[in-house]
Amino acid sequence: MGVLAIIGADKTGSSNSNTIEFYGASSKYTTAGTYDVQVTVSGGVITGAQIKLSTESTYRNATYSGNIVTGDSSFDDNSDPVYAENALQLSVDLSQDGTFTATVRVKQGFTGAVEDALDNMLKVTTGSIQIDQEHVGDQLELLQDKIEAEEYRLTKREDRLIARFARLERTLALLQSQMAALGFGMA
Repeated sequence: MGVLAIIGADKTGSSNSNTIEFYGASSKYTTAGTYDVQVTVSGGVITGAQIKLSTESTYRNATYSGNIVTGDSSFDDNSDPVYAENALQLSVDLSQDGTFTATVRVKQGFTGAVEDALDNMLKVTTGSIQIDQEHVGDQLELLQDKIEAEEYRLTKREDRLIARFARLERTLALLQSQMAALGFGMA
């Protein structure tokens, strides 16, 4: 069961705090990793929430509604999440006032990692397969240009050789007629 949990874990999580607990994460948008979270509660209401990856130095504001804190859900022009905590949700115990911190871990199993890798490869504009296809297309165009240039060069060479052969034929015919005139018949 433990092996299956590791292989199949799809954005499951845990927290080291009883006040701030993992609630959910998007299998598509949340990045697996360790997050540092700060939440301020006053009068039984969240008054501020910040989150960052543990490897980052600057916190970002998170949104909150009721007792749920959600990571920044911004997207870039390619419809990719701007921040790793996109759609990460945490539940907060509102029974105490104060500023609380937690370390939240979001896990991703092997199958999720493979799925993310495939998604990255297959992205329409930035995926490695798309980029490779464009690169191959560029290579094919270059090769086609080289083929056309070589065909042109060979056609010109053929024309020169045909002209040269024709001159040789005329010279040979002239020599034969001169030899016939001199009486040296060729048998």
